Amino acid sequence: MLYLVTDHGLWKLHLEQGMTGDIETATVYPNPFVPGAGEVLGIAGLPNRTLDFHLFDLRGELVYESLSQNRDMFSWDGYDNNGEPVASGTYIVRILQDGESRFFKLAIVR
Repeated sequence: MLYLVTDHGLWKLHLEQGMTGDIETATVYPNPFVPGAGEVLGIAGLPNRTLDFHLFDLRGELVYESLSQNRDMFSWDGYDNNGEPVASGTYIVRILQDGESRFFKLAIVR
C-alpha cells in the first residue's frame, strides 16, 4: 500500500487496484472558489461512487444541491438552484457518501 498526499487530500494506493479514499479524506477545491474565472468546484479524496452535495448559506438555507452523481462527474459553476449566481461569502458544504457525511466551509469570491 502507498499513501499519496496532494493538495486535494490523502489517497491510499493499493497496487493494481487504484487510488481510494473515504469521507475523512474528502475535500472541495478550489477554496476559495471564484465562479466565472474559468473554474468549477470539484471534490477530491473520495472513491468515485455516488455522492450527494449540498450547499447552505450561514442561515442554514439550502442554496444548491446535486444528488446522485459520481465524484468524477460532479462539478459546480457557482449558480444556485434557481439559476442565479451565488453571492460572495462563506457557505457550508455537506457531502454524503455511503451513509456518511462531512461538512466543509467554502468561501466564494466574486
